[in-house]
Amino acid sequence: MYVVKFKLKDKNDIFTPICKKYNIDFFTKPYSYYIKNKMINYIGAGYLRGSEKDKLEFIKDLKKDKRIKNIEQNFDFLFLHIVLPYSKETEYQLKIFYNPELIIYKPIFNSKDGWEYWNVGCLNKSILTKLVSIAKKYHNGVLFYIRKEVLKNIGFFDILPNISDKQISTLEFAYRFGYYKYPRKITITKLA
Repeated sequence: MYVVKFKLKDKNDIFTPICKKYNIDFFTKPYSYYIKNKMINYIGAGYLRGSEKDKLEFIKDLKKDKRIKNIEQNFDFLFLHIVLPYSKETEYQLKIFYNPELIIYKPIFNSKDGWEYWNVGCLNKSILTKLVSIAKKYHNGVLFYIRKEVLKNIGFFDILPNISDKQISTLEFAYRFGYYKYPRKITITKLA
């Protein structure tokens, strides 16, 4: 399989400006889109990372956006229905970015640095090349790499199902300080 990693800044993006504003990272997964009544309907989900106060402010701002038709929230997990006015250009870009031949093998990372990070795979390299060219043309896309690779995993939101924010923070902390490396870089006593 061919894989590509790139970043982009979409001037019409809903998430990254408020991620930057509230110091939030938002991991999203698009599920589908459809056209109805001359509107483009986008269905997706996301997982928030940041302080509780910043997450609340992020969600308040998100709810103010007229493009958000519906938000269902379960702690840090959001299910979203976004509605955009129909245009041929928007439909064209959606067909490229959400082509069913693509595998978005990691959630799209909407970073507090103002960029969206994409990791996409495809059996056909030319489809990935076209994706990157559209990202560059319309969204200031920056390519990190495109290469042939065997995927070892596909990221899903339920990898860490139903654990608390404190448990997630503890896992992240242990990972950052090398507890899960081999050989271990730190003992459990020093980590504690």
